[in-house]
Amino acid sequence: MRRVVRWLLAPVVILGVLFVVGNVIATRVAESKIASALESSFHLSARPSVKISGFPIITNILSGHVPRVSFSASSATFQGLTVKDINVTLVDVTATGGFLHGGGLTIKVGAGTVRARATEAAVNAYLKDHGQNATIAFHDGGATVRAVRSFLGRPRRFVATGTVAREGSSLVFRPTSVAVDGRAPPPGTRSLAEQKATLRVQLPPLPGGVSAYGIAAVDGGVALSAILRDQLLDLSS
Repeated sequence: MRRVVRWLLAPVVILGVLFVVGNVIATRVAESKIASALESSFHLSARPSVKISGFPIITNILSGHVPRVSFSASSATFQGLTVKDINVTLVDVTATGGFLHGGGLTIKVGAGTVRARATEAAVNAYLKDHGQNATIAFHDGGATVRAVRSFLGRPRRFVATGTVAREGSSLVFRPTSVAVDGRAPPPGTRSLAEQKATLRVQLPPLPGGVSAYGIAAVDGGVALSAILRDQLLDLSS
C-alpha cells in the first residue's frame, strides 16, 4: 500500500519541484531583464536591485502581467541632473510583448510611486550648466540663493531667502526676502530686486517618460516624488 501511495505521490512531488524551480528561474530572468532596461534607461553605473512580487510568479511573467515590481538604485544621472536614493514601486504592471522577449521593454503601470533626492551640489551643477550664475542652499521648506546681478547700473551681490516649487515643467525659486550688498533694497526697488533674485530652470523628465513629478526643499537638497496612474513607461532607451 505504501508503495502505491509513493508511486502516486512521486509525480506530484516532481511537478511541485519543477514548478518551484521554474518560478525561481523565470523570476530571475524577468528581474534581470527589467534591471537591464532600467540600467540603460536611467544611465546607471550598475544594475539596480529589482524585485517582482506575486504568486504564482511564473504564470504572471509568462502572461506579461505581474502585481508588483519594485527597484532601488543609489544614484542616476539624466539630462545633466544627478539624483540619489532612488526608490520605485510599480503596481499592476503589464509588459508589452511580455517580460522575456528580446529588445527594449515598454510597460504599463496601473499605479506606483517614484522617490528620489537631488543634493545641493547636483542642483547647483545643473543650474550652472543651464546658464544660471547663482548658487542655492536648501533647508526644510525653503532655500537661500546667492547671486551677482546687474542692479541700478552696476553689479550687486544678492542674498535671497524664499520658497522652491515646481511650476509647469520648471524648478522655480521665489524670494520672500532680499538683501542687496548686505542691505535692504533702496525704497521703491523691492519688486525689481525680487525679480532679479528669482530663479527658473527647466526640469528634465524622469526616465521612462515620467514628466509630472513634485519637488520639495529638504535639508541639503530637494526631494523628488511622483505618483503614477495608468502610466506607460518606455524603458527601451
